[in-house]
Amino acid sequence: MQRGMTMNECAQLVRAENINAFYSTTQKALVISADVTMNRYSDSAQICRNPLAMVLPATSLQEYMVVGIAGAGTRPDLVAKRTICASFPMDVTPAKIAVYSMGIDNPARLEVSVGTQPPQGNAPAGASAQCISGGNGMNNQNGFTWSDQCRSKINALANAQATALRIARQALKPVGPQGAYVDSVLGHRVERGLTLKVRPNQHLQPLQMSRHFLLLREQCNDEEALQTLALFAAADVAQAEDAVVLLGAEAGPFLKKLEIELDQPSELEKQEGLFEKQQKEVVKPVLDSILEGIETLQKRGQFGDYYAIVSPALYREAYTNQKTPMDAPIYQIQPLLAKDGFLFSEAAEGKRGVIFSLARGTINLAVPMDTYVERLTDDDKGQPRFRVAEQMRLVVDDPGAREALK
Repeated sequence: MQRGMTMNECAQLVRAENINAFYSTTQKALVISADVTMNRYSDSAQICRNPLAMVLPATSLQEYMVVGIAGAGTRPDLVAKRTICASFPMDVTPAKIAVYSMGIDNPARLEVSVGTQPPQGNAPAGASAQCISGGNGMNNQNGFTWSDQCRSKINALANAQATALRIARQALKPVGPQGAYVDSVLGHRVERGLTLKVRPNQHLQPLQMSRHFLLLREQCNDEEALQTLALFAAADVAQAEDAVVLLGAEAGPFLKKLEIELDQPSELEKQEGLFEKQQKEVVKPVLDSILEGIETLQKRGQFGDYYAIVSPALYREAYTNQKTPMDAPIYQIQPLLAKDGFLFSEAAEGKRGVIFSLARGTINLAVPMDTYVERLTDDDKGQPRFRVAEQMRLVVDDPGAREALK
């Protein structure tokens, strides 16, 4: 729950219902609440003062606004009604206030009488108390509070953590729509021949995965504990994504080791990875293997923009000097690849790796729902539960753009 905000931090008017206001004598604050319909993953809504009040002639009523920001890719089945509220410190109780929201076609102005008690019936239990709690978005006498402010902060931290740790995304940038779960991702696998073709309606199954965590009851006011757990879970999800990108349907054991949960376990069976199925280990020196891989790709018409993702063992071999200082294979490998194109992932075990070309744009990563933190229902002990989740799919439109290192 936030303190009253200024328009500099807000956006456009949104529709609102059940707008109420009361004055808290203990907190010496005006508390305003309203019901808004929004996408709980990508949208945000807030109540702020009317910034025009400072430049227009004074009116008899204090004016406020219900405003919000709509995220991209909103999907109807993620939309739900929520109660938002904000507190505005003041010493004198106003009899009425005016609140602007979006009407059918134009802004709507509603005059609201200010009560002395929290409204009954329209708001979830504890919503008004959460507004008074001061805006830290964590805890109050009614239990844990998952406010918009708290959610946005934790989501930003989780996203930054995942971004810093992902390996495959250093080569593969997300493509396609984002911000909503999808039933399928569209592929465009190329059929070679005298005339190139792409078969229509190539619907590929994405994978929805998550890492769960909870706060103990005594930690409901410990924001650092929440952040630590969200960062840890986001790191696991980042590793899980790399495992699926590399191993595809064979990523199960690695995901199990990370204790990643799949919303639909059967989705994993339909995933395609960069590695071959049951890919064998490299038997040649890593430099020779990469040179041979590039030669094979070039025979298929794949020239340039090469990336290699290898196991830690092969990565270590590439950086190990052979006979004299500065004669490690990496100094000959790097000029062959795209900038920063030699990568390693813990998901690749033993001595295994893959080299691929992005020159023709036929290997992509679809991420309909990027890493986000979701509040779940409390467990049977009343402890707040969460998960860090995402939905993704590797799209290989030309299998000839990749080659296993041998």
